Amino acid sequence: MSLSFAKTKISASFFETLGAIFLSKYIWFCKVTTRWTFRGVTEIQDALQQGPVILVLWHSRTVMGPPHWPDRNAKATTLFVTNRDGRIAAGIQARFGFYPFGMSPDVSNFSASRQVLKRMHNGLSLILTADGPKGPARILQDAPLEWIKSTNCPVFVYSNSLRRQKRLPGWDKLLFPFPFNKGSCVFHKWSDDIPRRPTDKEWAAGRLSLSQALDHALQEADRLAGVSPGP
Repeated sequence: MSLSFAKTKISASFFETLGAIFLSKYIWFCKVTTRWTFRGVTEIQDALQQGPVILVLWHSRTVMGPPHWPDRNAKATTLFVTNRDGRIAAGIQARFGFYPFGMSPDVSNFSASRQVLKRMHNGLSLILTADGPKGPARILQDAPLEWIKSTNCPVFVYSNSLRRQKRLPGWDKLLFPFPFNKGSCVFHKWSDDIPRRPTDKEWAAGRLSLSQALDHALQEADRLAGVSPGP
């Protein structure tokens, strides 16, 4: 498929760009030196053969997400907040072949949302953090439900875990990986949906169902990696 747009220009500083280069290489090194247990990869690969999907994950498990995307021929767009950490994350994602798109935390993103939807109509999948960018941790925000409601794409949840890991300070206790490790990567299809005009009850039910699916994937990933369930 020929894409009709270029990758978003990330207005990163020299040191932000350098950080993104270093971290992307480190993440790849962790990926290739880890013995992985995979769950659900075939199902999402089959779905990607039919068209774009929406992939949702908790923010704490984002670091090892980029190298686990299951089909490099299936392009995907990610969303990032245009602050320092967001620009570094977007630089990492771009180096793994994604198409990051900046969303401002201070202004209306109506126009940006239309551009992201255009990307999806052109065949790109969408990858979202369920509780980002500011938390609270593992509390599902409205944005993923809004995106799901606005598209007819299949929805998958994702998580990962590692036997040896460090949790960084911050609202989400971000999982930081170490190389030469044992890890897990879990995908599950979310089979519920959000109506185009949901009632309050349907919205609450969708929020609960998707939150539970995300928690289940996270807990399964931790179990497969041999660690206690964590954030």
